[in-house]
Amino acid sequence: MAMLDTLKATRQLQEAGFPESQADALVATFADGFGENLATKHDIALQGTELRSEIEAVRAEIALQGTELRSEIEAVRTEIEAVRTELRGELREMEQRLVIRMYVIMGGGVAFLSGVIAIAAAIG
Repeated sequence: MAMLDTLKATRQLQEAGFPESQADALVATFADGFGENLATKHDIALQGTELRSEIEAVRAEIALQGTELRSEIEAVRTEIEAVRTELRGELREMEQRLVIRMYVIMGGGVAFLSGVIAIAAAIG
């Protein structure tokens, strides 16, 4: 942390026209309020380095999660395609059963009509 050179600051204020008591009071106030909270260039550079390091770590994590997400999406796509294939097979089976039932119904209808025609011919 940066330290405030109180003697230097007091002299500068006196040179600017402040009476000694005002300069001392003003510098003491600043020293008490800000003295430990001032950062040096080194402190700021260190914080910048730490922030860049954290940003790179976050970027790496985001990239990893992106890769994992792409893998999960691909797995879901594969699963969806498998379900589509299965459904297509089931639909083909259902279509075949419906065609068979339709032929059975048509055969029954033809037999029924043949019977009606035979009865009509016998009666008439």
